[in-house]
Amino acid sequence: MAVIGILTTGSRGDVQPYKWVAAELLRRGHTVKFATHYIFESYLSTSLSVYGKRYQFVPLPANTEEIARSPEFTSALRKGGFIRLAAVMRSKMIPHVDEIASIFFEMASGCDLLVG
Repeated sequence: MAVIGILTTGSRGDVQPYKWVAAELLRRGHTVKFATHYIFESYLSTSLSVYGKRYQFVPLPANTEEIARSPEFTSALRKGGFIRLAAVMRSKMIPHVDEIASIFFEMASGCDLLVG
């Protein structure tokens, strides 16, 4: 069976669809390495850890839920405009980009297929 890497960042709405993909891949006997923000570990592991060692959670830095609750993000949301929201997300995520990229590359080297 294949080793499949799922790579996603963002909010729970970005992670949730991949949870169901991972569950089906695991059910079919594949190994799944799921890389996303550390805040989603318990959300994913609650249902996926039943597959034992074939499910591996790979934590990424940055708490996107916290960013979305920040005063800067809330202000940008109220004032409207995708550009303002994107600028806030960029400023909050830039410090983590190198570490996230490093984790993605390390994880990818052991996978037969990447999804994200």
